Amino acid sequence: MKRIFLFFIGYARLLLAPCDADAVTKMCFELKIPVFIGRAGKYRGTDVRGLTVKLSDIKTLHRILDEAGISPLRERRFGVPALFSRYKLRFGIFAGAILTALSLFLAGKFVWRIEIVGNESVSDEDIIAQLDAVDFRLGTYIDGVDFDEMHNVLLMNSENLSWISVNMRGSVAYVEVREYSAGSGDAGSERSDGVCANIISSLSGTVTQVSVREGRSTVKIGDEVTKGQLLITGVMEYTNAPTKYVYAEGEVFIRTERSFTVTVPLKTEILVETDDVIREYGIKFFSKEIFFGIGGSIDTSFYDTIIMYGDVDLFGTVKLPVSVITVTHTKSECKSVTLTEAEAAAAAYTEYHAAFIEATEEAELLAYQTESGMNEAGDAYVITCVLTVIADAALTLEFEVTP
Repeated sequence: MKRIFLFFIGYARLLLAPCDADAVTKMCFELKIPVFIGRAGKYRGTDVRGLTVKLSDIKTLHRILDEAGISPLRERRFGVPALFSRYKLRFGIFAGAILTALSLFLAGKFVWRIEIVGNESVSDEDIIAQLDAVDFRLGTYIDGVDFDEMHNVLLMNSENLSWISVNMRGSVAYVEVREYSAGSGDAGSERSDGVCANIISSLSGTVTQVSVREGRSTVKIGDEVTKGQLLITGVMEYTNAPTKYVYAEGEVFIRTERSFTVTVPLKTEILVETDDVIREYGIKFFSKEIFFGIGGSIDTSFYDTIIMYGDVDLFGTVKLPVSVITVTHTKSECKSVTLTEAEAAAAAYTEYHAAFIEATEEAELLAYQTESGMNEAGDAYVITCVLTVIADAALTLEFEVTP
């Protein structure tokens, strides 16, 4: 904090002989002039001590030195006043400083970069095109955007997004989206003329709940159904009226069993990273990536590639549309190993936990049973799991009706 204060008010640093420094310090103390004594050192082979004083006291210090007949070996001035004094005739520097300050102020007012997350089937280019259609693009003035209204317009105009949110962090727009899930009915029942749908079962099991929003159910609670069976029909037949075709929507929850098996052999091959590491670097300016290559291609079948982007910002607040790209290629090689039973079991349970999470994703777990141990041949560790779950089995199957 003391150094920052001195930088703004300006200070001078003098190099004196050690005996002169002690005498000057004593005289400054008597006159109540604050000085700061530095460590002993050498200057051009001579022992010296550093003496730091505020620029506002430099004239008084020079008078003390003249009266004592002491000449400093070197004097240098630092801080904002010294910079102004040194460059006061160089108007280009001040103009550049003003332009830089103005650029930093304006930088946080415009969109310099757009980052999109949450999309899988919809490409970044498609989402950027949808944003561009509502006048949100690189260079857009942030304060002039009504984000709530923009979100509503985007959702009304989009055929493949069910939710979108644009959040600004400095000059970077982080766009988070949710896509329509295929067959989930998120897109609503209003489709183009002639397009209707049935809902069939994606699972086999016992019906536990039926919810119909459009169409007519063909099953009831307690029915046993098989995979591919019709659950909700979009063909509405009437005794005294013509048949009506609709886009069926709803959920049918089924109690079903799922099972999986994990096998880890004792003799196996694993990928081991080597010391063969290749790095290349690049920069990303807006959406353009420029790499400073290594002069050849990398065989990705033998190298694992990790790409890291480092954002560039000013003073930790204004993010620039520039990222430093570091690409690390690490060569891996197959190595034959023989695992102990404990090591094979640990590896098997790692795979088991991942498979368990996948088997219960978007489903309600009722019960499960697990068996584990070495197989009969004694060359592999095996885990078998049978789960009982309740899951939505509704799968939309579209069809066209011709007049």
